[in-house]
Amino acid sequence: MTFISPGTIRLSITINPGNHTIDMTDWKPTASFETLKARGELFARIREFFSRRKVLEVDTPLLSTHTVTDPFIQSFSTKFSSPQPDASKILHFQTSPEYAMKRLLAAGSGPIYQLGKVYRNEEQGRYHGPEFTMLEWYQIDFDHHKLMAEVDEFLQVVANCKPAEKISYYELYQQHLNIDPHLDSVGKLRKTALANNLDDLFTTDERDRSAW
Repeated sequence: MTFISPGTIRLSITINPGNHTIDMTDWKPTASFETLKARGELFARIREFFSRRKVLEVDTPLLSTHTVTDPFIQSFSTKFSSPQPDASKILHFQTSPEYAMKRLLAAGSGPIYQLGKVYRNEEQGRYHGPEFTMLEWYQIDFDHHKLMAEVDEFLQVVANCKPAEKISYYELYQQHLNIDPHLDSVGKLRKTALANNLDDLFTTDERDRSAW
């Protein structure tokens, strides 16, 4: 342990418990202070965006007695050891604040948003880890057109994006594949898939139009 200056300590300890080595010199955070500052400024813009629109920020529990119902999302679980043995139980970390927020909506909260940590097991990638920050919000009496417009405005204000191009599902198919996804036969859809090297679709039941 080295004292560098008043109030500053460098910790340099190597511990060898059995065959394991713990190097405590690697204590520095991986995020730069520039990154942390940018993250803080981003969060401030997000909160200002919703504050101006009278959307209430909420903070729901991270632990729940029940896990997610989505079969493709896996939860982290932990055991709560209560001082009262009968109260000990398994708790699950939230994979999103959806359920708790919808309880608030059902109770009459009005428009709400939450910005905070969520946890998902069996997920790992370059830009995504098992612990990450999620923004989720709900508006009252918004149809999908109003919500798309608000998402577009949000990205312009918060992330300095250009205005989004709005195009329908039908128009995309017409523009890029020259087919009508609503009315064309499954045979034509299959032929278009073959022409675009989408061989994996051929395992789809031809009688199931919705799958195509």
